[in-house]
Amino acid sequence: MDPQNNHSSSLHPQELRQLLVLQPPYIFKIQEHLFADRFQVLKEYDSPLPTHDFLHAHGQFVKVVLCSGTGPITVEVIRDLPAFKLVVTDATGVNHIDMAECGRRGITVTNTGDVYSDDVADAAVGLLIDIMRRITSGERFVRDGCWTTSREYPLGGKRVGIVGLGNIGSRVATRLEAMGCIVSYTSRQKRPSIPFTFYPSSGGPRNFFIGVRNTFKDLDP
Repeated sequence: MDPQNNHSSSLHPQELRQLLVLQPPYIFKIQEHLFADRFQVLKEYDSPLPTHDFLHAHGQFVKVVLCSGTGPITVEVIRDLPAFKLVVTDATGVNHIDMAECGRRGITVTNTGDVYSDDVADAAVGLLIDIMRRITSGERFVRDGCWTTSREYPLGGKRVGIVGLGNIGSRVATRLEAMGCIVSYTSRQKRPSIPFTFYPSSGGPRNFFIGVRNTFKDLDP
């Protein structure tokens, strides 16, 4: 057993380093006991107090915050934590975190990076293949004993539109291109190194939906 773990377990909760949790990530929910052994966990989400009041009462010495994608780290939250040094999120994106204020305060931000990207891209393509080839519906067709008809739904040659060509979207596009699909996309900006047809969506909500509409207007029904 790790001696450091023994030491942490023997400390009174008030002697452990504080960890503020805003909207707990899934990993925290299933491994909460491990966090509790190493940190004095402050559960803002369990408190009846408004966030501002809770942080003023309990967060003045907090250096580390753990959050999920549904727990925004706003400028107000940051300003209520004078000792704040590190935010850890289990999300791939950081759009729920005020990056400008974190930069101004010198707060380090960590996310999952590419940890989930390949798996999510595989799942997305797998679901598309399932829909196009009706794999699960075919399985039900067989189980129901309907043997008189048979239909095929080839994926190759299909037109596919992707909204947002980030880490995951680009991996989905690469997989679909290898299967013979014709890929187009809309995003906040064009990626010069990407060969797929681009439809702009920058300039506010209206242009975003125009970009989405153009991306999908020529797709197969």
